Amino acid sequence: MTKFARGDLEGAKAEFDKIRRWGNQAHVAGVRLLLPKNQELTREKPKSLRVYWLTSGILSLVLFGGVSLFQNALILTPSPPTVTPSPPTEVIVSQEEPIPSIVKDVTTCLFSKGIGKVRGLDQQLINRLNVLRPNSLVSFKDLNVEMTGYNWPYLQPAAKQALQQAIDERGVPLHVNGAYRTIAQQLVLYNHYRNQNRCEIPIAAPPSRSNHQSGLALDISDYLSWRPYLQKYGWRWLGWGDPVHFDYVGGKTRDIRADSVRAFQQLWNLNNPTELIIEDGILQALTEQRLNNSPVDGFPKES
Repeated sequence: MTKFARGDLEGAKAEFDKIRRWGNQAHVAGVRLLLPKNQELTREKPKSLRVYWLTSGILSLVLFGGVSLFQNALILTPSPPTVTPSPPTEVIVSQEEPIPSIVKDVTTCLFSKGIGKVRGLDQQLINRLNVLRPNSLVSFKDLNVEMTGYNWPYLQPAAKQALQQAIDERGVPLHVNGAYRTIAQQLVLYNHYRNQNRCEIPIAAPPSRSNHQSGLALDISDYLSWRPYLQKYGWRWLGWGDPVHFDYVGGKTRDIRADSVRAFQQLWNLNNPTELIIEDGILQALTEQRLNNSPVDGFPKES
C-alpha cells in the first residue's frame, strides 16, 4: 500500500497514472482514496488481473468439467459390441452309399442295409426250397418268442416242436437273435469276411456250410438261463466259443443245405435261360458267381 501526505494530490495523480499504465489502460480497479482521520490513499490490484484469475478459474473448471463429462460419456456410453468374424463354415455333404442292386454290391455292415437288403431274394429262395422239399421249413413266429435282427423265423418241424416244449416249460419269452439264414445272406457275410477291412467279421462259413442254412440253429439272449431247458429237449449248446448258439440234434431232421443251393440254381435257370448252371446242389465257383450277380429284390419269375 502506498501512502501519501495529506493534500498531496499531485502524488496521488501520478500514482494513479502509473497504475493505469500497469493495467494496460484497461479496467483498473479504481483508486480508492481513504481519507479518514489518517488521510491515507490506497490502491488495489488491477481489475484486469482479477478478471484474468477469475477467467482462468472458470476456464479450468469448464475444461476440467468438460474432460470429466467426456470421460463419463466414454464410460457411460456403451461401446458397440466387437464382432469377431466367424471362420468359414466347412460344409460337409454326406454321400450315402448307393443302393445295391445285386448281392455283391452289398458292402455296408448295417444289418438293415446289409443282409437286410436281400430279403426279396431271400423270400424267393425259401419259397423255392419248400417247393423242392415240401415242409422243409416252418415258421416258429407263433411261439412265445421275440425276434431281433434280419434272420428268418424258420426251423425244421422237429426242431420247432422241441423249441416249443422248452419255452412252455420255462414260461417266459425267448429272445432270438438269429435262426434260418439263406445262402444269399450267408454270401453277404462271407464277402465281408473275405474283405478283411470290412465289418470286422472274424470268421464266416461259406454259403451252404453254415448251420444257419440247416434250419436247426438258433442264436439267443440269456443263453445260460435257457441252456438247461433247451438241452433237455434236444438242443446242444455250442460252448464258450460261440455261447449264444444252439443246434438241434434230436431226430426226424434232414440236411437241407444242399437243397437250398439247388433251389437257387433252379431259380437262376428259370430267369436266365441263356446262362444256365448245373443244378447239383453244390456251391461251386460258377454258382457263387451267379449268386453274387443276383438281384437283391428277387427275380422277375419264381415259377
